[in-house]
Amino acid sequence: MTDKNIDELLKSLSTETKEEAVVNQLFQEEQSKREKISDWIMIHLRVIIPVGVVLVMGTVLLVNYSNNRKQANLEQEQIKQSQLSVNKNKQEADANKKESSYFLSKAEYQANINYLAKSDTGLKRDKEKGLTGTLTVDGKTETVLSYTRRDGVLHTIDSDQQAVSHSNKWVRAYIAKLKAKESLASDTENN
Repeated sequence: MTDKNIDELLKSLSTETKEEAVVNQLFQEEQSKREKISDWIMIHLRVIIPVGVVLVMGTVLLVNYSNNRKQANLEQEQIKQSQLSVNKNKQEADANKKESSYFLSKAEYQANINYLAKSDTGLKRDKEKGLTGTLTVDGKTETVLSYTRRDGVLHTIDSDQQAVSHSNKWVRAYIAKLKAKESLASDTENN
């Protein structure tokens, strides 16, 4: 085969048909479009990925901050409740200490005042002094100055203007005597 024939053969082999040229051109255009899309995706991924990372990190930090803040608020509330408990215990201890400084309990003091005021002895209840009025003891009339819870003493002035103090023991005995008379009187009425 001569060189001319070989060239023609190569030329015929290398020349594409029109259809093949169109298909090849479409293929190249499609390839170009894919490359453009791929480039577009890569550009956007280069932007989206860092933004996404920043958003995720921001969310994690925000959640962490929120949890830390909630924990701090919870701890502050617990400290506040603890302090309130301490204050309440201190107030109760102070009240108990104050209560223990009285000779009579509040209930006993009130019961004594109520009984003496309702008995027919001339005594009346007074908010400031406890009791007021007059009291007849061994034939002498005494004016009541005060009845104190602190020592359980009934302070009076007799008809000679002499100060008389009746001890808690005397007040209890006097109340017992009044109750005995009342009981005897009710027994006599029932028979």
